[in-house]
Amino acid sequence: MTAEPTDEEKSPAGQARQDTVNRISRRAVLAGGVSLVGLASVGAWAAIRTGQNAVAPGAAATTPTVTTVDQWRRSAHGVVHIAHRGVAAVIPEHTLEGYTRAVEDGGTCMEISTVLTSDRVLVCQHDLTLERTTNTTGKVSSRTQAQLASVKAVQPGLGPRWQGTGAAGITTLEKTLDVVSERAILCLEAKDDAGFPLLLDTIWRRKLQDRVFIKVPVTSHRIEEAARAGLPVFAYYGTVEGLTPESVQQVAAKLSRHRDVLVLPARTIEGARTPEAPLAAAVRTGIPVWVHPVHRRSDIDYFRARMVQGFISSHVGYTSGTVPPRKSVIWGEGMLGPGDLVLDPYAEADRLEWPDPGAVRLRSRQKAASLLLGSLCPISSPEGDYRVEFDIRFDKPSSNSPANAGFVLAFGHLDDRYYDHEGGVGDGYHATLSPSGQLAVGAHHHGKKESDQLTADVAGPDQRWSRWSRMRLEVSRGSLRWGFADGAGVQTTDTRWRGGYLHVGRAAGAPAVSIRSVVVS
Repeated sequence: MTAEPTDEEKSPAGQARQDTVNRISRRAVLAGGVSLVGLASVGAWAAIRTGQNAVAPGAAATTPTVTTVDQWRRSAHGVVHIAHRGVAAVIPEHTLEGYTRAVEDGGTCMEISTVLTSDRVLVCQHDLTLERTTNTTGKVSSRTQAQLASVKAVQPGLGPRWQGTGAAGITTLEKTLDVVSERAILCLEAKDDAGFPLLLDTIWRRKLQDRVFIKVPVTSHRIEEAARAGLPVFAYYGTVEGLTPESVQQVAAKLSRHRDVLVLPARTIEGARTPEAPLAAAVRTGIPVWVHPVHRRSDIDYFRARMVQGFISSHVGYTSGTVPPRKSVIWGEGMLGPGDLVLDPYAEADRLEWPDPGAVRLRSRQKAASLLLGSLCPISSPEGDYRVEFDIRFDKPSSNSPANAGFVLAFGHLDDRYYDHEGGVGDGYHATLSPSGQLAVGAHHHGKKESDQLTADVAGPDQRWSRWSRMRLEVSRGSLRWGFADGAGVQTTDTRWRGGYLHVGRAAGAPAVSIRSVVVS
């Protein structure tokens, strides 16, 4: 996947709109007249542009009570947030632990996929086979529910909390419904068509017909069957393949504008946003349009500006703003916090490693990589002053690592778009540390891969190899200081950006970098 700026992000109109938002947001933050938490929360930039009220992180107490699909839609005031595979960016997907966390984080709707076992039990699982997400292989349909009881979810990038004795198992639909059916609207799917009749039977037996969507691909013959049963349909495109304005019109002809939803992918397999033409065609049908999966608040802003109403997210508490920012990461618990996000939480290439208790590692690759510290963001301070401290360590270098390629801390960003060092996306600052101990601060500009160096290089202690160093960033209204917590540092009086989003990462070709004990004060 690529983090290159999209055409819309590079365009003069798109940049002008972002510049307007930046001026409003920066003025409000520095003046203290509007809470930075409210400004930088999900949909805040769209709210500024449209006059709608943004949802501030930590607003879970105001989440409306869920009763029926119709009431849920009305209470959401046109924008809805749906949990994707539980909270799959934080807890292994389609597990009871993930579903439970989704509702605890304020989620009022979730999608649940099921597969039929050989003894006709619906279990919660995305794939028809077991190898991608569990510790075994083979088809789900070739095993009984009892045989699956010992199978464990395996997604090591999510942390050691979900390995060994803490590993989550495969749950049944019945058990899941016992826990969440009274707490959220459900989008239920039978991944194998043989399980569809049993899924409908379960819905009617449990009297859930007013609280569910039937989730089916847009090509499914089950759309008409669900409509005849009076059940709302969640009709989705799995990828952009076949997604055209013409196909959208054909699908829309099968759906009800008042009952159903049309669901499009948020991005292509390569990482570019879904093409504008079919997205606009979907909106013009008048059927509510949702997108999947959405990992970032900035993506919600982008799609809200295009009249999308629903956002299916891998960590719904972060993207919806119902989980407040923390002051420190929870990696010591062996897991990520909501909003701690690599480029693609579902991609093996972007997977984090956990080398030591409480530490995460960005692996050595030729491409730059970063981790959004979303669980701490937006950083809020009435006076605009804050401090960030953490430990970093350079691990064994690759044979061709450039001598000056090292750690990068990106900060001052006004939104949570992925930070690709020297990739030309977003305005803000970057503080760097090379393995030889060189410190510097630079400024990067949206649409430009070149950056401005704001400080001279200052030498600190040599960082090679496998030695932890405590680092500190200090931000005030009038200055920035970056360096070792107990030693050398660099300082600049540049004041252009004071946004509240923060990324840790490594430059292209840099050795693997481990980070732990991140604290904001």
